[in-house]
Amino acid sequence: MEDDGADADADPYAERYGQIPRSFDPSDPDPVESYGTGERPAEREGYSATADAYGAADINRGASGRRRAGSEYGVADPTPASVCPRHPDRVAYVRCQRCDRPACPECQRPAAVGVLCVDCAREMERQQRQTAPRTTLGGATSSGRPLVTYTIIGLCVLAYLGQTVAPGVVENLLMFAPFRALAMPWTFLTSGFLHGSLMHLAFNMYALWVVGQYLERAMGPWRYLAVYLVSILAGHTAVLLLTDPMTTSWVGGTVGASGGVFGLFGSMFVINRRMGAESGQIIVLIVLNLLITFMVPGISWQGHLGGLLVGTATTAALFATRPKASPGADRVALARRSALIHAGVIAGAVLLCLGLVAVRAMTVPTGALAGW
Repeated sequence: MEDDGADADADPYAERYGQIPRSFDPSDPDPVESYGTGERPAEREGYSATADAYGAADINRGASGRRRAGSEYGVADPTPASVCPRHPDRVAYVRCQRCDRPACPECQRPAAVGVLCVDCAREMERQQRQTAPRTTLGGATSSGRPLVTYTIIGLCVLAYLGQTVAPGVVENLLMFAPFRALAMPWTFLTSGFLHGSLMHLAFNMYALWVVGQYLERAMGPWRYLAVYLVSILAGHTAVLLLTDPMTTSWVGGTVGASGGVFGLFGSMFVINRRMGAESGQIIVLIVLNLLITFMVPGISWQGHLGGLLVGTATTAALFATRPKASPGADRVALARRSALIHAGVIAGAVLLCLGLVAVRAMTVPTGALAGW
């Protein structure tokens, strides 16, 4: 006859886990009656209220879901809580999805799935910069909207409103005139934002809108803006060089963004040629505008011609000095080198214009230039 007491002592649960399974004790408070009172059943050997509430298996599992070595069910885990590597005084409950290191809230960076630590976020940004698309001149692409073109058009419209509200005041401060060019050197640029009539403004802004959107994406924002401003500077430099001091044009003002727009025409021609795109349309556009320039009286042909020549030459120089990429080259370093070289090209174009202004100042008759 088998002994029932021997079977109870050889309980497989106790043999496997080294614990006595929880049994009901009449002295325990009724769970329904004790709900919300803060009372918990008395803890006895083999029973943990926390383990009973959440499950001993969950307590003894790490972040990976595996049971931690050395921990037993119903026994407190001696493993210390994870801390942030950058802030050892802070407990970190979240791990980086890339390197699995703990990260405190201050060091967490949102990712497509989960979060990244600061170091992994920086590494991901560096890799993205390496593979980011570049413009035809090696610069960073624009954000999608032609913000520089929008800004130029907005400034021209505001300047025209100022001319309308306070006629004569804005022109006296910002308009370029050869006889006072040295006394008011800022007018070499500011006069490019003034216009003589609403029709003049509309034609120039439409042309800028048509070619500006394309060139801002192709060249990058700052190179596009630099070529535009250098073309305006070159246009007024040509006016100073090619205007006879003995005529009324020497004391008359020159306004309009046409010098910059003609410079962008030349840039578009160079880019299309270098990229193998169709150039016939831009050639026709340049020829038609030159015919209008020389046939219609009252148009500053010097400004148009100067802007066209310098804008074309500057863009060609940007292409000629563009660093060549090799397989495995650091694209970020290559972009920095390209930016430095092209900044030098733009500076060279500005110095050329300033040198021509200085030569003209020394060759005009005495008294022809105010302040000289």
